[in-house]
Amino acid sequence: MNTSLYSALIASSLLLGLAGCADQLTDSRGARIEGTRLLADKDYSHAVGAFRNAVKQEPRDYRSHYYLGVCYEELGQYQQAMQSYRTALTVPQGPDEDGTPADFRPQMLDAYAKAIAAHDSRDAELNLLEARAKTEGKTENYMVIARIYRYRHDPDSAIHAYKQALVYGPHDFSVYKEYGIYLLDNLQQEKDAEVPLRRAYTLNANDEQVNAALRRIGIVPGPGLKDQNQLATPLIPRGPIPEVDLKKLFNGNSSTPTNTNTNVVTPPANPTPAPRD
Repeated sequence: MNTSLYSALIASSLLLGLAGCADQLTDSRGARIEGTRLLADKDYSHAVGAFRNAVKQEPRDYRSHYYLGVCYEELGQYQQAMQSYRTALTVPQGPDEDGTPADFRPQMLDAYAKAIAAHDSRDAELNLLEARAKTEGKTENYMVIARIYRYRHDPDSAIHAYKQALVYGPHDFSVYKEYGIYLLDNLQQEKDAEVPLRRAYTLNANDEQVNAALRRIGIVPGPGLKDQNQLATPLIPRGPIPEVDLKKLFNGNSSTPTNTNTNVVTPPANPTPAPRD
């Protein structure tokens, strides 16, 4: 069991353990409390029963769907696990109520990706996800696909999925960040990582991981990394300075400027001196 999941379970038990009396186990919340206690004790078989009871009474309880997937995965029932993770992700995520991290969705997405990467031997779930990604055009779906290929050590397919995610989420900070750090840390492609990391910085200049990644490739975070349209307009226009057409300034091959003022009399080159008295 991963550390973040275990911490969430402990927090849930501490905050709501007092409320887990026998008369409350008939509702979804009470069933989930009992399930998290059993899951923390690694009693996966009984935890499955508690979480199934929770989602039966409240189908929108995405936490119980997710924890049910964790139990199924621990029991080796991988198809049920992937189905539970998928269901958890289709339920709108509500406010934090029991000590679970407020932004719980990234954890669920990662668990779903890992389960598919490890246990979807015939690619049935992956094919379903890819078909849904094409139909829905959602950045999140391609992010999950990218992670699946990452966990399967298929960098070419992972990179392609990240690029697809950027097509549908051209202003999504999380995609640029994850993609850039993956190129840098996992693939050691510093040159390729620079572009997404720079873009991530323009979207969120305060992210410490992005700033640290930029420093590793020799780029100091600062205002100079902003998009060109975010910077002050330069005094000199962009592009090369236009060349001067000398033919318009001088007569033929002469270096003498053309006199275009017809009202001015040009003195002769060798004026005749005036006679003396």
